[in-house]
Amino acid sequence: MGMEIERRFLVRDPHTAIERGTAPVQIIQGYFGRIDCLRVRVRIVSCERGSCAAFLTFKGARRGLCRLEYEYPLPLDRARRALDTLPPAQIIRKTRYEVRRGNDSAWSVDSFEGPNIGLVLAEIELAHPNQNIAIPFWIGEEVTFNPRYGNSRLARMPMSRHLADVA
Repeated sequence: MGMEIERRFLVRDPHTAIERGTAPVQIIQGYFGRIDCLRVRVRIVSCERGSCAAFLTFKGARRGLCRLEYEYPLPLDRARRALDTLPPAQIIRKTRYEVRRGNDSAWSVDSFEGPNIGLVLAEIELAHPNQNIAIPFWIGEEVTFNPRYGNSRLARMPMSRHLADVA
C-alpha cells in the first residue's frame, strides 16, 4: 500500500518550465472505472532511448492532499491490449518533463496532447501534507482540489469540451 501526497498547478509559462526540464518521456494512459472504490489506470511510459515500461495503478479518493495509490509493473503487451479496448478519445497522451529546483523535490510538468492539447500542468509529490514548497515563477493557479484537472476526468471530458461549454 502506498500513499500519494501531491499538489497540482496550472503552468503559467510552459516554455520556461519545459526548457528547464530533463529529457522528456511520453505517457499514454487510460482509465477503466473503479474496483472497491479504487480508480483503475493503465499507463505506458516511453523514454527517449526507446525503452518502455507499463504499469497498472489503483488510486483511492483524495482526502486532502493524500490518496491511496497502488502501482504494479504490467507486461507491455498486456498494457497495449488493455488500452486498445478504450475509445481513442478516452486515452490521455502527454509529454512529461522533470524539473528540479535546488533541494526541492522534482516537479513533473505534463504537456497534454490530443483533445487536451494546450493544457500544461505541474505537480509535486510531497513527503508529508504540511511540507512547505517554493513555488517557481512559472507556476500558475493551484488546481489540486479542482476535479476537472484530474487525469481521469480529462480522459472522459477533455479540456477542449470544457472550453466549448464556456464559450
